[in-house]
Amino acid sequence: MRIVTYTEPMYIVQITFISLMADLSKTLERNNAIVLL
Repeated sequence: MRIVTYTEPMYIVQITFISLMADLSKTLERNNAIVLL
């Protein structure tokens, strides 16, 4: 995982956070699909 430094613009932090949340939701959807099967 990449360490975000304070010198980077804030939008990079937001994009990183949004991408992490998207990956998490995809993983949860996959797990839920496996449970439903």
